[in-house]
Amino acid sequence: MGFENIPLKREYGNQEIAAFGYVFESKEEYNWTKHLQKQLEDGLIKSWEYEPNTFIIGTTSRYGPTYYTPDFKVVGKKIGIQYHEVKAKLEQKDVKRFKKMAECYPDIYMVLVYPYPRKSGNQKRLIDNCKKYIKEIIYSRKVK
Repeated sequence: MGFENIPLKREYGNQEIAAFGYVFESKEEYNWTKHLQKQLEDGLIKSWEYEPNTFIIGTTSRYGPTYYTPDFKVVGKKIGIQYHEVKAKLEQKDVKRFKKMAECYPDIYMVLVYPYPRKSGNQKRLIDNCKKYIKEIIYSRKVK
């Protein structure tokens, strides 16, 4: 892949961060990229890409196709191709996207990357709902 470890620019005010040849939409995505790059350098994964694929997850008569682009495509050594979605905070629309993705593409290995487990409240409820439609949750603040 040949990525350099030197960030091109950081704009934390509007959360856009350019590094590794990509412009990331959030600090969480940027931090996950650093983790993936380290895994790549350590030989734990084969490759990663930022937003390389877009999937059609439904259509409406009024607006036409509904698209979904996961944050990362990761090619692992054990699982193979998996898609990582990085979220700092979940919303109901995220659960709906995971559900539609699971219905349309049941063989795709979807991973939610979320900061840490929640013990109660709306975020816990949303995480529990996501578990029905994704294969794995990785708590990014627990990953070294």
